[in-house]
Amino acid sequence: MTTPQTPAATATTTTSTPQAAAAAPAAGAPPQTTTTTPEATAPVTTPAAETPTTTPPAETPARVVPESYTLSLSQGSVLDDADVADVAKMAKAEQLTQEEAQVALATYEQQLLDQGTRFRTELEADSELGGANLATTQRDVKRALDTLVPETTAEGQATRAFLHKSGLGNQVHLLRLLARAGKAMGEDRPLAAPAASTKPIDMVELFYGKPT
Repeated sequence: MTTPQTPAATATTTTSTPQAAAAAPAAGAPPQTTTTTPEATAPVTTPAAETPTTTPPAETPARVVPESYTLSLSQGSVLDDADVADVAKMAKAEQLTQEEAQVALATYEQQLLDQGTRFRTELEADSELGGANLATTQRDVKRALDTLVPETTAEGQATRAFLHKSGLGNQVHLLRLLARAGKAMGEDRPLAAPAASTKPIDMVELFYGKPT
């Protein structure tokens, strides 16, 4: 009689995967430290500075020197046509524009007015001619002018126009001379006419005396 055989026990083999081994550290081993490396940060780009916009300089208009100048005087100006002609001649020589020539004429007039104002202030402050003596000074100056260059003559009119325009009609040193001359003229007495003589005048004898 045959006895049935009992099958042999089958050995079961367990295979450990590397992941499992890593997940389960060996007993007694120090704990593992997990280091997390941060992800690389993209560099920050600084925007380039904007280049300022340069405005091109405005074009300078070309200078225009006219063939002739049209200059005008202010109302009541102390200047006359001769002064305008002189300024125009100077402007042409200096190659001035129309506008520059007009400014030159106005500047010239203003300088004369300022000069006259300064002379008048100095005259009124003068102890001999100004103050309470101003009326007497003007009377004596008029006497001198009327005697030397009467107003009815062309030169008398030109002299008075010059004194007025330049302001020298109030200049202390000039008026002192004229006032003293006018005062002396007012104090003079007429001289007696010399006796008439029928003897001819010898010019040599008049200048050099009688010969000895």
